[in-house]
Amino acid sequence: ASEASAMWQSADGMPGSPSREDVTAALQFWTFFAAMHPLLTPVLWISEVLHTSPGPKIGDLVPVSFAGLNLVGLLAISQVRVLSNLVNGVLAALFFGCIGQGLAGGGDLSGYNLGLNDGGVRGCPSYAEVRQPSMKAFDVDKYQGRWYENAFHDWTQFTEVYDTTLDIELNADKSRWLDDRDRR
Repeated sequence: ASEASAMWQSADGMPGSPSREDVTAALQFWTFFAAMHPLLTPVLWISEVLHTSPGPKIGDLVPVSFAGLNLVGLLAISQVRVLSNLVNGVLAALFFGCIGQGLAGGGDLSGYNLGLNDGGVRGCPSYAEVRQPSMKAFDVDKYQGRWYENAFHDWTQFTEVYDTTLDIELNADKSRWLDDRDRR
């Protein structure tokens, strides 16, 4: 048996060990996140370019300059086979490179840490590590409790998202927030 199989069998049946369904669900979510982050990041960047493109707009939504450049680019990619192959190769390399950097916890991807057991989260420093001198009077204890999202300026969020809350609780030495998602 493989090392992973032996490890799984030794954990099977132990008190408090997760069920196969729990592990499978977590792995499916991890895989989804690993693939979607490098796919959505450029989409969000393109949306920022869309909203800052100059000139008149089509239907008061899409700037003519943005639509024109996209049309030229898409026509070029669809008509020139070498360009199409080049773009596909570069995009595949960027996709797998991004996942590789996330697994390694390297590069400029601090919010994209895919390490399953990296000895601590590299992407989230403690409050003490990022506290600025101007924040000396800030009492982190007062930040604890239930927080409600009143509004957001993120048109990529689903419109069905409502009643969003976040419950914040500090750990014993007040160095980290305890994640409320792990408590449900």
